[in-house]
Amino acid sequence: MTQPTPQGYKKRGIDVVGYWNPELGQIHCKPLAAKIFDGNIDKTKPSTLLIVQLLEPCSAVTMKGDDEDEDPELVETKEGDMVGVWGKPGMAAIKTLAGEPCIIRYELDDTGAIKTKRMKKRGMNPMKCFEVLSARNPMKVIPIVEDARRESAHMQTMLAAPKQVKPASAPAPTGAPEASPDEDGDIPF
Repeated sequence: MTQPTPQGYKKRGIDVVGYWNPELGQIHCKPLAAKIFDGNIDKTKPSTLLIVQLLEPCSAVTMKGDDEDEDPELVETKEGDMVGVWGKPGMAAIKTLAGEPCIIRYELDDTGAIKTKRMKKRGMNPMKCFEVLSARNPMKVIPIVEDARRESAHMQTMLAAPKQVKPASAPAPTGAPEASPDEDGDIPF
């Protein structure tokens, strides 16, 4: 039996239909939330996944399967779809744009080539630069809906400070009173 839905209500959630690939063009979106967890390649470095709502279709891809040689598939997107955006160095300006329409894209130089920056510690290819554009900056930080960092908990991310790591098993303080049953014989909680 179908129940009536009040006017204006629609299905909500943060499940993504695909992941933005900056090589395929810019994305016009509203950042809604973020998830942070240990990286797949190096678990001691955190990864940030921004959950954004599309304001216009963009080129998105599925994640690679178990076969590393397998190319990701393109996903058809439409306005209103949720897409994942992997946080990269240079995207920090997005931090205060929660719910704000913005564009994320590679930053181009005067010749139309993607700007790059050499990183001292990297020793690898130069880092591609991003730009984040918006009409205004509401200074509203993107909320973190999940922070599952374990091995990278000590690292700062674009949205979160290092986590306070609790010791695995802390000894009970000496001289602390033990829980005692109340009048009904139940242990208080």
